Amino acid sequence: MLDHNVIGDVTRISPEAPVPIFNSFKETFKLGGAANVAAGIKKLGCDTDIYFDAAKDDGTPELTKSLKKLGIGFKLIQSKQITTIKRRFFVGSQQVFRSDNEIYSPVQSSTILNNIKKDYRNNLPELCVLSDYSKGVLSDSENIIAGLRQLGVKSIVDPKSSKIQKYKGAWILKPNWKEFNAFFKQDIEINNLPHFGKKMCEDNDIENLIITLGSKGIFYINKSGSTFHIETKAKEVFDVTGAGDTVIATVAYFINQGISIPQSIELANYAASFTVANIGTYNVTLEEIRLKAEKGSIREKTFSKITDLIESIRAKGRKIVFTNGCFDILHPGHIDILNFCKKQGDFVVVGLNSDKSVKEIKGQNRPINSFQIRKKLLQNLRAVDLVVEFDSKTPLELIKNIKPDILIKGGDYKVDEVVGADFVNSYGGEIIIFEFVNNTSTTKELAKIRKLGDD
Repeated sequence: MLDHNVIGDVTRISPEAPVPIFNSFKETFKLGGAANVAAGIKKLGCDTDIYFDAAKDDGTPELTKSLKKLGIGFKLIQSKQITTIKRRFFVGSQQVFRSDNEIYSPVQSSTILNNIKKDYRNNLPELCVLSDYSKGVLSDSENIIAGLRQLGVKSIVDPKSSKIQKYKGAWILKPNWKEFNAFFKQDIEINNLPHFGKKMCEDNDIENLIITLGSKGIFYINKSGSTFHIETKAKEVFDVTGAGDTVIATVAYFINQGISIPQSIELANYAASFTVANIGTYNVTLEEIRLKAEKGSIREKTFSKITDLIESIRAKGRKIVFTNGCFDILHPGHIDILNFCKKQGDFVVVGLNSDKSVKEIKGQNRPINSFQIRKKLLQNLRAVDLVVEFDSKTPLELIKNIKPDILIKGGDYKVDEVVGADFVNSYGGEIIIFEFVNNTSTTKELAKIRKLGDD
């Protein structure tokens, strides 16, 4: 389907009827529905083909042009009388109404399965995403899923129908909360999701169930009863259009890359936070997910190496800045140096001493705050883009891996005394000594606290 977004304003009421007059000044066309899922997977870096139904009308050329532009292979069935188009009208970031052009046109499962067999032959895909919008292509979804299983292809299904038997045998089923409730014809509370989710999996031969819960996050359960629930990562929500598409596209991409289902879901949660912060459908990049994930709790091992992340950022012409420290009790001096780092470049990496490393340097009574607490505090500062743990007394190996454009050290040092200075100088990097103005330190802050305790 095609998404037609119209942006404008409303400044007066019609003299013909008590309705607002919408004055449009910008229009955009974007891939919607299953095409948006395909675009999302392709944007992340995976080759994608799509089978879809459309008509011989003005909407189809716009669809095929967009697919070709993105490099997405497609098979046009073309049995519809009109191409599905959703027109959304926005004033600022607020959607005010929507107009749809669509006709339900059922497609036989044999048509789709025969096309897959013919087009792929001995090179069948590992995964097939079935994005059901109840427009007719997946009217016979149960037989499509069964046919894919016979071919050894795993199905990841985004459902629309309230008839759960249509999705029997799915490898992954991803309903939203409303759709999940519709399967059982009742409102189900979050604390009851494990019971109902396991029952759905067992009764319908579904291996994995992912339920998107809007502002409540994402819930997962598999047939064996293993569950987890993660909170939403979205801070701002302008438009929820395409959020479900983003989740299923991201999950499919990372599973295809060999990432586990739970980790793929967590990464999809980060991806969805970008989608809802934009108007209309929005396809997330791998770098955006990487940056968001490194701000959160995803471990570096989720991606091959931290250096891959750094190099992808550097390739875009962004300047990498590195500093390090224990940051045991965050004080104004720390804030000053981190803000200074941000002014010198584009991407600030903080090397953070592990608890073991802090003890070796500062003594057995330190750190006051654990690594996880120190990391969380730093991650929530605007000046910090990435926090990386190092276990040794110095960050030399970390500096060699990152190869920062600028190395910044706070305190009364000379350049030749800074750890890693020789290495950074060897490739033309810059060393900057930051002089603390307010003369604060963690040691001095602790001394004040101890004095208060003595008093």
